[in-house]
Amino acid sequence: FPYVMGHNDSQENNVLVKHSEKLELVLIDVEYAGWNPMAFDLANYYAETMFENASKATETGTATFLENMMTEAETKEFARAYLATYYEHYMPVEQKAAYDSFNSYVKEKLAIFVKQIYDCVLLDVFFWGVWSINLLKPTVDSCAPAVNKDFMNYTFAEACVARFELVQKSMNKMNAIDGKDY
Repeated sequence: FPYVMGHNDSQENNVLVKHSEKLELVLIDVEYAGWNPMAFDLANYYAETMFENASKATETGTATFLENMMTEAETKEFARAYLATYYEHYMPVEQKAAYDSFNSYVKEKLAIFVKQIYDCVLLDVFFWGVWSINLLKPTVDSCAPAVNKDFMNYTFAEACVARFELVQKSMNKMNAIDGKDY
């Protein structure tokens, strides 16, 4: 699968619907956009289905709900819909010519793409964990207080690292069938 320009923060707060004569999607918060594997934005969205960024139940305002993780069937349907759009509108003609139909393309590629989504979920959660740890570093012009256990960003960084470990364990359980640990 190709590398594509990705949003890299495709969570529900950054995908807006513009109501006009026709419905339009508007993407905001694009400062993390960049080139990624085609599955990365799907993985980011997948990961975000387990996280709440406005929780009143925790000190950091974030919470993880592994029970919201997409099922394998939901992930396959999600990937299939994405691949249909890619096949129909963006796949290079010479690549498309190698397949009799969309169904033959999906039959060959869906399992590979779903695996790539799962791999990218861990990459995404790891990225946001590192991002949160980077918040702890005071800048030259910063008046940030010394980092301590009570400092919100430290607690947030701990929560992001714990989130990675939870998702990693969950992915290991899902992939126990083929013997691959993440």
